[in-house]
Amino acid sequence: MSDPVVSVLDCWFSAASIAVVAVCPTWFPNMFYWPNGGASMAGANTPASNNVTVKMYDPVNLTPYNLSASIMNESTSEDTPGGSWWHQAVTQAFLELGNLTYVFGVLPNATFDVTGFASVVLTTITGKSGTTVKISEAYKTQDDLFNELSRSNFTPVVISTKPQTVKLHPQLSPNHDFGVMNTTILPDGTKNVTLRNPWGDEEGYHLWDVWENCYYVHHLTNWDVLKPGQGQ
Repeated sequence: MSDPVVSVLDCWFSAASIAVVAVCPTWFPNMFYWPNGGASMAGANTPASNNVTVKMYDPVNLTPYNLSASIMNESTSEDTPGGSWWHQAVTQAFLELGNLTYVFGVLPNATFDVTGFASVVLTTITGKSGTTVKISEAYKTQDDLFNELSRSNFTPVVISTKPQTVKLHPQLSPNHDFGVMNTTILPDGTKNVTLRNPWGDEEGYHLWDVWENCYYVHHLTNWDVLKPGQGQ
């Protein structure tokens, strides 16, 4: 589920994609269709064609769009040529969507802006309203934050770090987005949050470190459940 990034600073896009895959692996296969009005590719290798139609949604009014992607346009730096190109297909569709309607994070030349919100990506992928909240304003206590991050078992959740973070091991990089994979409570009562770096590894962090070093939480507004077998 990693995005082998080299030069495109789109961690907010990749983290949101990973968060969706983590809770509902079938979602992405159900976004792909054979070109020219063809049938769904659900159940096939993803994507199962060199040219696909990808279904995504306007992030404001949720209007569905059928968008084109081609393996011929696959990035040689941001993905692994010759392998599964599902992430690149969704990336191409997302940028095309930003060329057809306003999508925060997509520039007029259909490339990524370094500034974007994972909640916008969650909406375009799922067709369900997304929201971004500031941790310092939305949660009174660490436990409040932990309880909502624990929803990541059934609904996609992404967290953003502050512009400056303290030195940790493993490190929480500043100005970076992570997919929230799960939460755990250890026998001694310590609360941990497992985060997936879209450009790296999956690591566990103490709740205190997440509380002190993170700024935003991005999620579906109604915490919609994405169940296995669901999709577009």
